[in-house]
Amino acid sequence: MDGLSVAASCIAVIQAADQTYMIISQFVRNCKEAKSGLGAVSQELFTLTKVLTQLKDIVPNGGGFADSELTNNTKRDIRDIISSFSVVTREIEDVLSGHEGRLAALSWATRGKRKVATSKVLLETNRRALSLAVDTITLATAQNIKQDTTNILDDTTHMRGDIHDLVARIRNLEAMMAEKDPNDPRTYVLVRYLNDLSSVAGSVCDVSSRPATPESNASE
Repeated sequence: MDGLSVAASCIAVIQAADQTYMIISQFVRNCKEAKSGLGAVSQELFTLTKVLTQLKDIVPNGGGFADSELTNNTKRDIRDIISSFSVVTREIEDVLSGHEGRLAALSWATRGKRKVATSKVLLETNRRALSLAVDTITLATAQNIKQDTTNILDDTTHMRGDIHDLVARIRNLEAMMAEKDPNDPRTYVLVRYLNDLSSVAGSVCDVSSRPATPESNASE
């Protein structure tokens, strides 16, 4: 998957998120009881669009992604994570469309609220995972620039701090995934993805990391 297709996918999901945001706003106007729960979803959608915009902007011509140190597995997982957002936003819209009319407040409280809360968790988990990819690509690119430039100070202390922070965030998300159903395919993909990101992040400044997942033969 090259940078141009990544950027196009990001744009498509940003548009889908905007549409879902508008549907949420309309639903809340008609069902005040849903304001609290859906407000959190709206905030998550807003944060997601920021992350997708960042990813889109660092891979405008393909080089920042295709030539990155990310493994083929990780690039494929990024594609799958981006695609998953469209699925989740559609699920949210479907839930809201099924809880309209005079009994909207009651049906929301008994069924809709729980379903949307589950979707919100999926949005947050995948958004955090994608944000880690953005930071990994950014820091790896910065390190490559330092290595290719002669008129710079040989001091990477600040960068090392950024890398250690990134690795800590990866491991925090790994800890959260450890509590999920191990038989869920989404859990497997994210665990593998986080393991590979940790390996790439660690290699940037030679901090402690783990071996990357062996490359699969699947196309990117």
